[in-house]
Amino acid sequence: MERTGYLSAEEVAAAHTLHTKTPYAICGVSQGFFSVARHYGGMTYQGEHYTYFPEHDELVRDDVLKLATKMRKQACRAALDELSQISQQLGLYDA
Repeated sequence: MERTGYLSAEEVAAAHTLHTKTPYAICGVSQGFFSVARHYGGMTYQGEHYTYFPEHDELVRDDVLKLATKMRKQACRAALDELSQISQQLGLYDA
């Protein structure tokens, strides 16, 4: 898979289901043509808005970011539901 620091492998695979007119992520922003995006927190490239993540020095397209956030919330909810079921089975609390 492609190199990306902010997105997981599952999120990258899901991003490939979205349009491919523009890249879903741009890595190594501070060393290249898009370095001005660091100062503004993002940029628009070919009509698509990107958000900058300084921890990873990466720009992520906003629709991909929305998809990744949704996937992360679903994973968190699933983990909380599983934890709740385990707690009920152990009798830690009554629901």
